[in-house]
Amino acid sequence: MPGPKDVDGMGNRSNIHPSPPVADLVLADSITRLPETGSRRPVVICGSHGGLSAAVYALHAGVKGGIFNDAGIGKNNAGIAGLEVLERYGVMAAAVDAFTARIGLAGETASGLISHANPLAVAAGVRIGMDAAAAARVMAGAGGESVCDVPPDLDIREVQRVVFTTPEGYRIVTLDSNAMVAEANRHDVVMTGSHGGVVGNRPAVKFPVIGAFYNDAGVGKDKAGISRLAWLQENRIPGATVDANSARIGIGLDTYRTGIVSHQNDLAGAAGIRVGMRASEAARRILAGMASKTFPLHS
Repeated sequence: MPGPKDVDGMGNRSNIHPSPPVADLVLADSITRLPETGSRRPVVICGSHGGLSAAVYALHAGVKGGIFNDAGIGKNNAGIAGLEVLERYGVMAAAVDAFTARIGLAGETASGLISHANPLAVAAGVRIGMDAAAAARVMAGAGGESVCDVPPDLDIREVQRVVFTTPEGYRIVTLDSNAMVAEANRHDVVMTGSHGGVVGNRPAVKFPVIGAFYNDAGVGKDKAGISRLAWLQENRIPGATVDANSARIGIGLDTYRTGIVSHQNDLAGAAGIRVGMRASEAARRILAGMASKTFPLHS
């Protein structure tokens, strides 16, 4: 009797027989927050993009394998740049097509279709077009462990920069991750490198900033890559996303310097922000609205 078969993404079917799992399978909406898995290195299915910062988080978590969202690939292949880094340290990694899984939701990633895989994952049996849950089982059943320890100089170097300040004290601040937003950013327009998708059931932003920008991650399935904008509108925060092909996801300074607005909520539109505008100009328009009291300052 023939064994289990998986589609290889080219219309063919190949006999792939995953070994019994030798690693735990873990679902996490964000690679930055993984549940405890004991002593075994897990294979993680996560809602995060597959960029460099995600790879570093995965390495520090000691994963055996990881499956991410390709975030529309984007500028300089930033949405999958982490796959090569993970390969370098002996970790299997793959990403699902952003149009087959809503970014920010691990359950969606699990049902998404693989669009890219690093050579280690391919050697284990992961194929383009395979569903991510099957790919994770293949990784979990593969022999061996990560071949390199994480070097001590491999740090998560997420950066926050103040790039503009008005005489009234309002600022434009770039942050590589939305997770970096803090109480001190209440008077800021934050230009993040994060994707514009709501992560699980968390707030789109932890504190009521005066404006927020994200990467649209290719927009993707059900427009998940811009889903934060509706939350921001409901919470009276002007918000916009930049085209993933105009700014590298995961790098806030790129959002500010090279980002081109792809979508905005109504509050941002009221500030004069338009699709095709440079994000740096768009951020200054929000500040101009603050100076003229078009937008109330959050108390």
